[in-house]
Amino acid sequence: MNLKTAFIAAAAAAMMCVPCLAGDITVNVDGKNVDFPNQQPVIQEGRTLIPLRGVFDTLGYEVTWAGDTKTVTLSKDNTLLIIVIGQKSYFLNGVSHDIDVPAQIINGSTMLPLRAVGEAAGLSVAWDGEKKTAILISGEWNEKNTENYVVSYDEEDGNFLSEYQTINEGFDKDVEAFNVCMQWVKSEGLHSEEDYIKLADAAQALKKSADDAVNRLLPIECSERMGKLKNSYIAFVRSCGDNADVIYKFVKGEITADEYAAAINDSVANMVSAEAEYKTAFTEVSDSE
Repeated sequence: MNLKTAFIAAAAAAMMCVPCLAGDITVNVDGKNVDFPNQQPVIQEGRTLIPLRGVFDTLGYEVTWAGDTKTVTLSKDNTLLIIVIGQKSYFLNGVSHDIDVPAQIINGSTMLPLRAVGEAAGLSVAWDGEKKTAILISGEWNEKNTENYVVSYDEEDGNFLSEYQTINEGFDKDVEAFNVCMQWVKSEGLHSEEDYIKLADAAQALKKSADDAVNRLLPIECSERMGKLKNSYIAFVRSCGDNADVIYKFVKGEITADEYAAAINDSVANMVSAEAEYKTAFTEVSDSE
């Protein structure tokens, strides 16, 4: 391992993936909590995956499974939904719709992203941050029960949580990609111009992702409670971007080894501190009632 590789690898262990709002998730369909006896909702690639059968059974769909083609067919009235395991799309009345995470089987249950389930069934989707409940509401039920069910955050907090979740998903993937590159540096070293370019590009991409995330979140108004989560998340994202920027400048020869050593120590310390504050705010929001 050459000297530059050793300097860079020293910072690799400090980079961590961003946690997202998770925990014991409840799914509520038209005012009733759904029971999932075989498999609970899970978080994967930043998406909440839920079992199809529990939700669509509750909505009155007929569900069939074709094992030879790994295809789930759901039908109700004039609606026909076809889902193939492993595909990043589903067919609704013959029209293809893309999804970020493919349908998959976990412990015998077919799982699909929450929002994709809602859109496929024509439902409104909301998130109750205090109760950690995903809410799916049909138009027919909503017309009859508009005063009987209230999501426990106001509109501003709802807008923030929606944007936060979307940004968090993207930034988490960018951090993961950067971590993979850093692990490669740690194990393989830097031996060619192409290696240096690869690392510089990864660091620059993470810095840009951090800047974009901050710029998107800053203008969003939210309550004082959500404000603590917002501010601590922004500080943490910035610290990750600053850390990547230090590595980028060193790889590009913009700073010396001594300057890098001092800067990376400061940036890692800031990142660890910012992450701790973010986790505290995250926990407070997740556990509040």
